Amino acid sequence: MNKKMYLLKPEYKERIWGGTRLQETFGFDTDINPLGEAWVVTSLVGNADNEIEELHTTLDTLYQQHRELFGTKDDLLPVKVMIIASEDNLSVQVHPNDEYALKHDNSLGKPEAWYIIDAKEGAKIEFGHTAKDKEELKAMVEAGKWSDLLTYVYPKKGDFLMVPDGVMHALGKDLLVCEISKNADLTYRVYDYDRVDKKTGKTRELHLQKSLDVLHAPHNEPGLIHPEAEEIN
Repeated sequence: MNKKMYLLKPEYKERIWGGTRLQETFGFDTDINPLGEAWVVTSLVGNADNEIEELHTTLDTLYQQHRELFGTKDDLLPVKVMIIASEDNLSVQVHPNDEYALKHDNSLGKPEAWYIIDAKEGAKIEFGHTAKDKEELKAMVEAGKWSDLLTYVYPKKGDFLMVPDGVMHALGKDLLVCEISKNADLTYRVYDYDRVDKKTGKTRELHLQKSLDVLHAPHNEPGLIHPEAEEIN
């Protein structure tokens, strides 16, 4: 097979915190509303697997049959890429490592990284927490002391943020982000602002015990990276 570029058909995901910004900004052809995510590189069979119309196949099938084109020998394509438009706050959440995820949910973990395509004035990301150890973290979560526990960073267009497994995080509203992650879709929800899903009339499920199992305490991650252009001679 000759090497060339192929167009992947995005997979679209409805999200409670989404809207229409992805359609308006990128012209994505979908009636989903509220739209929160466009999975532009994904090969999660049974969940989302990009169609390659020119080849009449999917990304996973191409990967399994022609792995030499991808430069990796992993059983699954190692990466997933999606574009996120947050028109409301995402839930405060955490992703487990591979060992915990495989044991409890038969999935890989999901470390991820965000490139900030755009951020409106005042937009923020929940990142980390104030607890000094796991005991204090557990006590503050169970007591609902969110205003004391949660910490924030304030991104600008062009910033980058690495979110390893075990780190508490949540995109705030008014952000447009490109997310690169491991090829998985496993999230433990810690807090959701007591938000009610209009479709079900109920609050969304939390995963407190699993979250407390995998959350790191204290929080020691460096936070936002602000790239600066350098002149190359």
